[in-house]
Amino acid sequence: DIVATTSMAFLGQTIQCARCHDHKFEPISQVDYYRMLAAFESLDISKKGLPVGTAEDFAQQRLKEEHFKATVLQPHLEAEERVWLPLLERLQRDGHPEGKKQHLDEKRLTMAMDAIKTSASERSDEHRRTLERERGRIRSAVRDLANKEEAQTLKECEQRVKEIEKERPEPVMAWIYPERGSKPRATQLRIRGDVHEKGEEIAFGLPTVLDRGGLPEPVAKDKSSGRRLALARWMTGPGAPLAARVMVNRIWQSHFGRGFVLDANNFGVNSGNPSHPELLDWLAKQFVDGGWKLKPLHRLIVLSDTYRLSAAHSDPYSDPENRLFSRWPIHRLEAEAIRDSMLAASGKLNLKMAGPSIYPPFEVQVVGASSRSDWGKSDEAESSRRSVYIFAKRSIPFADLATLGSPDSSESCGQRNVSTTAVQSLLMMNGRFATEQSGHLAERLRKEASATDHEVQIQGAFEWLLCRSPRADEVDQSLEFLKNAGGEGEEAKVKDPLAALCLVLMNTNEFVYRN
Repeated sequence: DIVATTSMAFLGQTIQCARCHDHKFEPISQVDYYRMLAAFESLDISKKGLPVGTAEDFAQQRLKEEHFKATVLQPHLEAEERVWLPLLERLQRDGHPEGKKQHLDEKRLTMAMDAIKTSASERSDEHRRTLERERGRIRSAVRDLANKEEAQTLKECEQRVKEIEKERPEPVMAWIYPERGSKPRATQLRIRGDVHEKGEEIAFGLPTVLDRGGLPEPVAKDKSSGRRLALARWMTGPGAPLAARVMVNRIWQSHFGRGFVLDANNFGVNSGNPSHPELLDWLAKQFVDGGWKLKPLHRLIVLSDTYRLSAAHSDPYSDPENRLFSRWPIHRLEAEAIRDSMLAASGKLNLKMAGPSIYPPFEVQVVGASSRSDWGKSDEAESSRRSVYIFAKRSIPFADLATLGSPDSSESCGQRNVSTTAVQSLLMMNGRFATEQSGHLAERLRKEASATDHEVQIQGAFEWLLCRSPRADEVDQSLEFLKNAGGEGEEAKVKDPLAALCLVLMNTNEFVYRN
């Protein structure tokens, strides 16, 4: 999986197809595959998440943790320790209850009591380490001594500390695979791809068709063979400019719905020639010369004449498939962009950045019984953050996004499949999220546009949802809709006509398509 993802994401090559045999379409041999595999074979995949960030990030995290311990957690720990003290004195005087396990020996007990009897402001580092190290044993020891009333007090104190501990600031974590050491593990060719049938030993290197002699010599360190770093430097170096072309193609695809190369994960023979090879090369050079920065590349593309073309067919018989980008290619927004656009229009979008994943409300019937415990709860403000922060797990796809075409997270997706189904219409018209956001937008219009002037409300709805003013006929149709849907009591056809109008606009092609 690592070889497949690396080769497709950064090189636009399907090297993984040569795991069992020489590639059927590309000039990539089975030996080439194992040359690449040699960069990753020494990884220790048993490791869990590790904290990541700059030196400044780690310094800020330490300050947050120290502040949390001193001002939030410490008062509750001291309260628990005050409850422990008489029980520990009883333990020191009378010894351990008969038939109970000895959780604290005499030395540990003496050290713990000495630390507890010292005021928190005067405790030494040894005192603090003792209490952190022995807290679990102390809790077990005093629990065995306590009567019913004391046990209840102990339980309440312990529960309070556990609840406070949940508020501890969490560092940014990432799933990082370190190597097992500086000496790389030998890589052997697997006969027919069978992991148990090993053949000749294969040296670390590049696929022959891509090797122009630019691969740096790996430099081993204490816990790394240096092979991954050498591979990364080759990918972004002048000897192998595929990574720049692949990235530029993905950026172009994100703006126009289609890249110069149709399959963003496959720049090989089987994917066909790029539609504009010279432009792809030129943009790749601009990208590299600009320090591999994305914002200047985005700016260069969106300020181009091509990006500002009309979608109208000036000549229906010329370039019918729009392969030459002779007009603006109309294409639907991604699932995440549709959700975020609804939140932005309703005024509920939370632009908070970074932090842990969020858990928007999930239909109980959708979440499997075995996975329900993995889906947490976020308050309304957190749930309204951008879709990129939604918790992602292979066995629990978020239903609203999956219905609108969000891809399977278990594999690399070069380009999303766009489908139009009845379920999408039901979700957009009757779904909980769409209904809620249309209601929020109606409240926003009444508050910020006008509480009574329907024409001003209609103007605001069109501007916030469709980014344009309504035409005269659209104003008339909207006024007619509000009039017919309005009324009082049993005469009212809908509870909130303005929210219903907003929901209708959210379901227009103009809202969900890039026109």
